[in-house]
Amino acid sequence: MRRRPPVTILAYSAVIIAILVWALIVDGTHPVVLFAVVILGGSAVGLYFGIRVVWILVIAFYIVNIVGVVATGSAGSVVPLGMVLALLIAPPSRRYFRRDPAAPATVSRAGRAIRLTATVLAGLVLGLAAHAILFAPDPVGGDLELVRSNRPGLRVLFVGNSLTADNAMIRTVRRLGEGDPRAPAIFAARYTRRGLTLQDALEDDRLRELLGDERWNYIVLQEHSLRASRPAERRARTLPAAVALDALARHTGAQTVLFVHPGYERGDEDASGDTQAAMRARLRQGSNELAVSLSAVLAPVGDAWDATLRRQPQIDLWVGDGIRPTKTGSYVTACVLYAVLTRRDPTASRFAAGLDPVQARWLRSVAAASVATRDDRSLRRAATAARPRAPSLSGPSASSGP
Repeated sequence: MRRRPPVTILAYSAVIIAILVWALIVDGTHPVVLFAVVILGGSAVGLYFGIRVVWILVIAFYIVNIVGVVATGSAGSVVPLGMVLALLIAPPSRRYFRRDPAAPATVSRAGRAIRLTATVLAGLVLGLAAHAILFAPDPVGGDLELVRSNRPGLRVLFVGNSLTADNAMIRTVRRLGEGDPRAPAIFAARYTRRGLTLQDALEDDRLRELLGDERWNYIVLQEHSLRASRPAERRARTLPAAVALDALARHTGAQTVLFVHPGYERGDEDASGDTQAAMRARLRQGSNELAVSLSAVLAPVGDAWDATLRRQPQIDLWVGDGIRPTKTGSYVTACVLYAVLTRRDPTASRFAAGLDPVQARWLRSVAAASVATRDDRSLRRAATAARPRAPSLSGPSASSGP
């Protein structure tokens, strides 16, 4: 006769079922929710019926996820995961899944050890896969509540990958405005994901909803550096996606801003003999072509990085992989975007983002000069193209919202 599950397993099952029912009600069609229903729902059934292998797998699953959330800085998830794990390893649960010593052994001790090892390894693999899916960073974030408010300010949506998201670059743009008493308020939201391309972004309904449901002044589009630097891929994939996103932006009255890439420190390593300068030249040309097709404003991030390196070759703008930006690189990027979005001189801001104040002021001046000297007619149209009209570089007035 099958034993009745202890209260700890019943409590675990009740918690999991309640969470899954709530998730299905809120967003039952989302792939992550369906994955959770299959994995967690199936495991709850297996635990209820006392399947020892499932118990070991589930414990390994939660241990991996606790380690994962600690490693990624999501400490707030540790407590609920730990409470669930405590139910699984509590004495009543252990007694429920303990083998009956009186039962005849059908497998040798070595065979049981092999099966146990295989089960634990399977749980670890399952836990890693689940952590990647269930705890993936939310691509949507930022000042959404302020965007939805009636407060006056520039409402900006950044779309891109780690080049946009790393080192809190978007927050730095906002803080530069806070450091300039005559600047408009900047409400910055994001749709960012590591490795994202504009085509990926266009295919996500969440971004479409974000574009359609909120009021925006600017939409900043940042394509993947490799795709933007390869002419064939750019024309076949980037251009159609950028045109479609620009149409969605214009439908809301927003101005599209194109992020002009700084490229990679060692160029495109898949292109024989490529260099940083050659890659940046292709990126600059491609951005010019896109700007003509979209009537978009260019944010000359690559020019500012180039100017910075010409004057201080020893400065580190990339991390060790030569692809992602350092904190200094992200600061230069933020200063360029701040100047383009607000039409104000970033040297008027005192925000240094933790950098040496003298060095930060110099970087702001380099960014300001790069924006001021950029020979792009779309940049000169920015003040009249945005809704509402963006303030001039020297003007003190703030945007009053759309």
